[in-house]
Amino acid sequence: ILAFSAWSPDSSAGNDTAAVVAKHVGNPVVLLPYQQGFEGTAVETYFGGEFAMDSIQEWDFFTSEAEGRLRTASTYQKTGARGLTMDRDPSGAFTVNDAVLTLNMSNYTTADTIFLRFSFAHHGEESQPNNAVFFRGADTASWILIYDWWANRGAPGTYVDVDFINLSQKLADYGQVWSSSSQLRWGQEDNFPATSATASDGLTIDDVEVYEVPDFDL
Repeated sequence: ILAFSAWSPDSSAGNDTAAVVAKHVGNPVVLLPYQQGFEGTAVETYFGGEFAMDSIQEWDFFTSEAEGRLRTASTYQKTGARGLTMDRDPSGAFTVNDAVLTLNMSNYTTADTIFLRFSFAHHGEESQPNNAVFFRGADTASWILIYDWWANRGAPGTYVDVDFINLSQKLADYGQVWSSSSQLRWGQEDNFPATSATASDGLTIDDVEVYEVPDFDL
């Protein structure tokens, strides 16, 4: 959207125009499994946040600083040609980064057994409050801590495979339900960029899957 002023007494044209990008994003009902290895993404770099990232519009990037960075790059992935990396560039103040996945799960209830799996590696992180994974049944609900990736990290640059996080059980435990805006949030917090697999800060995630386990009761 482009707006401009043509007021004739204003002799300075340098501040006469304002522009904003508006995105209309679909919200289709999910049929599990949902799988995201970031292979279909372009090599993109986002600073300062991004709503509905290109090629993966169900993902948003939030950050506390203009220097907060997210990359869908072919550098630190576990499998294939892409992964999702968050860090800060250049180094400076401590920065809180979040990659948020929003799924329309309105076809499901907490009676359905639904799990999360993903892989992650860190790039020399230190302990910070946002180095964890969070979940909520709707975008207006409270966040639930579901996985402390810092406490379960491997050596820098070494991938850890995470599986069998029972999302339906987490919702039931906290009195929440699946909805058309259920969200998962991968957090990262630190103050340096990822310049290699092992330095200096940052988080890379790959091979994200939300899947249902059938009920085999007879």
